[in-house]
Amino acid sequence: MASCHGASIVSTTVGQSGWIAAFGPTADPTAPDYSRYSDVTAATNGLFAGGGAAGFLLCMVLFDLIGRKRLIQLGAFVEIIAAALQAGCVPNNLAMSYAARFLSGLSIGMLVTSVPLFQAGLAKPMGRGLEVGFHAMFLVGGYFLLAWIGFGCYFGVSLNFSWRFPLAVLCIPPTALLLVSPWVPFSPRWLFSKGRMDEAWITLAAIHVRGGVAIAGATPPASEAEAVQRFADSASQGRYNVALANEEYRQITDQIAHEKEREASHGNKWQRVLSVPSFRKRLLTGFLVQFGGQPGGPLVINNSSFVIYSNLGMSGWKPFLLIALWLTTAIFWNILGANIMGRIGRRTAMLVGIAACCILVAVEAALTAAFASTDNKVSNGFAISIIFLYLAFQGTLIDCSMYLYVSETFPMQIRAIGNGFSLFGQFAGTRILLQTASLGFQSVGLEILYGHRLLQLRLLLDDLLCLPRNRG
Repeated sequence: MASCHGASIVSTTVGQSGWIAAFGPTADPTAPDYSRYSDVTAATNGLFAGGGAAGFLLCMVLFDLIGRKRLIQLGAFVEIIAAALQAGCVPNNLAMSYAARFLSGLSIGMLVTSVPLFQAGLAKPMGRGLEVGFHAMFLVGGYFLLAWIGFGCYFGVSLNFSWRFPLAVLCIPPTALLLVSPWVPFSPRWLFSKGRMDEAWITLAAIHVRGGVAIAGATPPASEAEAVQRFADSASQGRYNVALANEEYRQITDQIAHEKEREASHGNKWQRVLSVPSFRKRLLTGFLVQFGGQPGGPLVINNSSFVIYSNLGMSGWKPFLLIALWLTTAIFWNILGANIMGRIGRRTAMLVGIAACCILVAVEAALTAAFASTDNKVSNGFAISIIFLYLAFQGTLIDCSMYLYVSETFPMQIRAIGNGFSLFGQFAGTRILLQTASLGFQSVGLEILYGHRLLQLRLLLDDLLCLPRNRG
């Protein structure tokens, strides 16, 4: 949850009367000084996305140096500072607000990249998909929670409280994460790669065996032969969890030894990523998958939802309620997507989802172009229902598939680099779209969504031609 709060809170914050009075000065699209509000929200969203992109690149460099656990701790620490700066920001001090948003994006970039890889490293092989799937569930849960907090704060008697309290809440999840992190183990694979064999074995045994090393053996196997023998002895005694611990130990040590041999003969990971054609293709594939998911509009719609609903005739508390309801339904769609993903395949899910979202947002743009800022309640209501229907396809088919597809695209030796670069593509796309969306809403209205559709149709064509299948 710590890795989503900074991203989710902006959708309701920029609509609070207190925030508008402090940085606005008005959110009325028909007002002559609306351009200042548009410029501020564009910079607020754009700097956050830019910080996220920087966080992903930082992870690519630091993953193997300090490990996932230290990156998570660093990300949580930076998020605490960013949340405190945002909550205590001086009115009209845009430099302070922008710096806080950039730091918030930087922390989110580190956490979003590190947490799922850390979970995968500490999960049993047979439950790894479910464990990592909880990451997406808690992300959506964080969006849901803060949306309802924003809705409740709209009714606060103090204008300052209405926008400062939700930002102050951002301090809670990263603080809790930082406090419990000393008791969280390092990834066994990272420990093995650093030669900390005893510590790695203790962690690996604790993952597989109730009672940890007391049952699995107090010391790691001294050799591959001993690991194989332990596996056979444990399996013959029916102690299959012990056998799995020994087998995974053997697989990890063999893989690390193989990687070191490859480094000695073919250079380090970075040299191989840039020199091996298949690795370069995988990097491009991962980047395009994550970048291509953004023109579908999930973050544009979420972060600009107050502006969108205001243009569709919603005022007062109604936009905040719609934002909260929209994010509440996302939980159901993510659960549904997690359950059907194995049956239809990642590639098929992404292609169908992107095509459906293209059609729906094109219909949305047409309706808003014709009926926005009018009194036609039926058409405006239909436009709002399209936004909810869009989330059904986005949450079920795209959100649940693109992260899994990317993680499965890269072999273990370059997975950290590949995931970091792919998620950099997501925030690079977000940076472009969020920065231009607010300005586009000001100059051409919601018709800016047409431009997003054209970009995504082009990316859909690229996906159809280039994406390999990785089902099975």
